[in-house]
Amino acid sequence: MQITEKELIQIISEEIDKMVENDEINEGVLDRLKAQAAGATATLNPFADKGDAALKKAASTMSSYSNHLLKLQQKLAMDAQKLGIDSVDDIQTVSKAIGQTQQKVQNIAKTAPRSEKFKAAVQRAVADQSGGQQQAAPAADSGQQQAAPAADGGQQQAAAQPQAPALDDKLQAWVDGGKQPGNFNANSARAAIGTSRMGQRAGKAVFNSQEALEFGKQVVAALGDGARTGPLRQAIEDTEDVGIANEPVNEEMHQQLMSEFDAWELQFESKGKTLNEQLQKISERWGFGK
Repeated sequence: MQITEKELIQIISEEIDKMVENDEINEGVLDRLKAQAAGATATLNPFADKGDAALKKAASTMSSYSNHLLKLQQKLAMDAQKLGIDSVDDIQTVSKAIGQTQQKVQNIAKTAPRSEKFKAAVQRAVADQSGGQQQAAPAADSGQQQAAPAADGGQQQAAAQPQAPALDDKLQAWVDGGKQPGNFNANSARAAIGTSRMGQRAGKAVFNSQEALEFGKQVVAALGDGARTGPLRQAIEDTEDVGIANEPVNEEMHQQLMSEFDAWELQFESKGKTLNEQLQKISERWGFGK
């Protein structure tokens, strides 16, 4: 099991693509990249502030993969010892290959925030995603103040409720398609609790729309017993308990949610699978042979 530096960089690029798709990279970063593409004269740094946070998130993701590989190597050692095949050359070769790959991934996690190569990967991924996005411009009224609503019987008009966020493209397509069930998997569960679909209320991470809640329920139903517990199920229960979100989810709360999801995903994908199937799953996800 060998993986090149180029392939590892591609893994990071794909993770950043997911972050952009789930709105985990602030629009301000996209705006700065657009300004550069338009030939803006100001000196802009697309990796300042939230851009640096994106690189740190990528490093955190790779650190999570490193932990998964370490656990996989440990499980291989335990299973092989139980079966009495731990001394077989093929088993030792596989274990060594997993260990070497885990070390490479761990090193990537340490160096990504400072690496120019990874900064370039982030910039390329964000630029590709930002190509089809348009920033809504608020209507301007040159110098004129907006008229205040008339009072009714001396009573002030009730404060407007916060406007519900627009559905992301994939969730909107699901709604437009009649909310049909699909071939859901762990990635569907990850998308269900992405930042574009989550908010908070009463100190809990909850869905920010009824549509997002319904999609989450459909994913849980499709995944069966494996999703009876975990962060997605918890988000559904919390939303039903306190209601749809009334404010955006903060970054710390969502990072905790995704950390819990990583742990759940590892258990979900390994449940009922042989070691060979788990190795094959990792190979397919990362694009290299075992």
